[in-house]
Amino acid sequence: MIKKFNNTFDNNNVCDIEDLFKKDRVVIYKPQTYYKFKVDGEKYLSDSVKITGSELFDIAEVNSSNFDIYQITKNGEEKITPEETIDFSKKGIERFIIKKKSFKLLVNASPKLWKNEEISFEEVVILAFGHCDNGNVNKAYTVTYANGPKENRNGSMVKGDKVIVKSKMRFNVTSTDKS
Repeated sequence: MIKKFNNTFDNNNVCDIEDLFKKDRVVIYKPQTYYKFKVDGEKYLSDSVKITGSELFDIAEVNSSNFDIYQITKNGEEKITPEETIDFSKKGIERFIIKKKSFKLLVNASPKLWKNEEISFEEVVILAFGHCDNGNVNKAYTVTYANGPKENRNGSMVKGDKVIVKSKMRFNVTSTDKS
């Protein structure tokens, strides 16, 4: 069971993992003990010395397809997967942060980072050329994509279209001037 920490808890039954880490001590499992940890600065208690990545996503109320959770360690940030088991008895495991996923797209073979789950026709054109001349009747754009998610694996886009993205999705954009 995991619950949000509040000051009404009997601190004799709470093991503050962060405090032990600062004092260079390890967590020792004790029955009927709650283990205090942080997710994005919010304090939580677990009645188990082990929790899963899936439980972290649940308490943070975020979806693993849109967000990543990282454990903060002395060596930096380590990504946590939903399938992973986190053992509070290991040194340095007490703080976690949430980050919105970014998608690595290939636009005209150039890598681009994208923060949203969807991308529009106009946004793809802007990633390719830095601007989109939609008001210019003499300018036309062609957008095709491949290696997309199951909802839209490959295809083409026209003005007003949006598609769901995934990392390593490829977009090819061409510009044509009417003469």
